[in-house]
Amino acid sequence: MIYCKATRAAVPKTPAMIAGVFFFMTLAGCSEQTSSGVADGSRWQPASDDTIVYALPGDTGEGASLYELRRELSRNSADPAIAARYATVALKNYAQSGDPRLLGYARGALQRWQAVAAPPPAIWLLRGRLTQTEHRFEAAGMDMDRLLATHPDNPEALLLAADAWRRAGNLSAARGRCLTLSLAGFPELARLCAADVQLSSGQPQLALNTAAATIENYGAELDDEILSWAHAIHAEAATASGAVESALDSWDLALTATSQPTLALQIGRVDTLLEAQRYEAVLQALEPLPAADAVVLRRAIAGNALQHADLDAWRDELLVRFDDPAYTADDSLHWRERALFELDVMQQPQAALRAAQRNWAIQKGFEDAELLLRAAA
Repeated sequence: MIYCKATRAAVPKTPAMIAGVFFFMTLAGCSEQTSSGVADGSRWQPASDDTIVYALPGDTGEGASLYELRRELSRNSADPAIAARYATVALKNYAQSGDPRLLGYARGALQRWQAVAAPPPAIWLLRGRLTQTEHRFEAAGMDMDRLLATHPDNPEALLLAADAWRRAGNLSAARGRCLTLSLAGFPELARLCAADVQLSSGQPQLALNTAAATIENYGAELDDEILSWAHAIHAEAATASGAVESALDSWDLALTATSQPTLALQIGRVDTLLEAQRYEAVLQALEPLPAADAVVLRRAIAGNALQHADLDAWRDELLVRFDDPAYTADDSLHWRERALFELDVMQQPQAALRAAQRNWAIQKGFEDAELLLRAAA
């Protein structure tokens, strides 16, 4: 069973070979919210003046800390370049920590352009990423298609659109965006894009072969972050094909290829261990990770299989989170997690099926179909 699938959006090398490729990976298919988070960025009142609300991350490696960017943004909130830089750093930090407050920060930075039909391209792409992260896949696909109407060869918009349409269940539209990537001069990205669609089409072996051939033919030319993405696709396809050892090797390559491994990559490897029922290894791999929902859920799944001493604590923590108003404010985000919880922790197949059906109405990836079938069995 595949528990979670990472969604990627990348800015690959342009024909001008612009350096500093940005690779953004979120758990678009998994909740990363923590129990204290307010995912929509709404106002939250701490219990006392001594409460530590959030420790801002340190330097991001991009020349300025998030705190410094926040100060700059407060002085120039209408400057799209500053807003884009701030939102980009917030999203990258979110991808590594799973802290939903960072999504709220990014959303706030882009709020001025939320209803603008054609904002500056950098803002437009970030808006698409946020929409995708909120599981509004059709809306994200439509927004990126509008951008592509005026910027038809933008590779990041094409990748975002392909992934959004794939998750919305419109595989024909997703294939079309992958084809356009090839016509625009990005054959390596087009093949990786196609491998993702093949996996969602129920063709894991074909996806595995496509990813392997892309790595073999283009691996030496790929930016590190794109190479990490390629190995992640190979790992997902290998897991779905039952090739656990190959999948684990690919996850390790994906993690070492990037200098900033995301939570999604680390959770992906954990899910392969779950697939292989290596529950002790699951708990060991989860130990250093932040207590995002995806992490606590997998602890509980492994703990249930092992009858671990901490199972009750993990289960109770998830129950508290599922009942938290901040968690349930947008019910489109958490149905997969709830289905997995009911199925693999609580052993409540009827409740799991209802949650899996709600999840399927929102997102239609390979792993969502598998979850629905498991719950219905």
